[in-house]
Amino acid sequence: MLMGFTFAVASELGIPEFLLWTAGAGSLLCFDQYPYLLEKGLMPLKGNY
Repeated sequence: MLMGFTFAVASELGIPEFLLWTAGAGSLLCFDQYPYLLEKGLMPLKGNY
C-alpha cells in the first residue's frame, strides 16, 4: 500500500490516522471541465501525440 508507513508512524506517536485520496477530486474536475474542452476543440485529441 502506498504511504502505508504513515499509519504505523501515527500509531507509534499516538496521533490520529487520516488518509486523503485526491483521485476523486481530480476526476470530478475533469468531468466538470470536459464540456468546455469540447467547445474549444481541445478534446478529443487529434493528430500525432
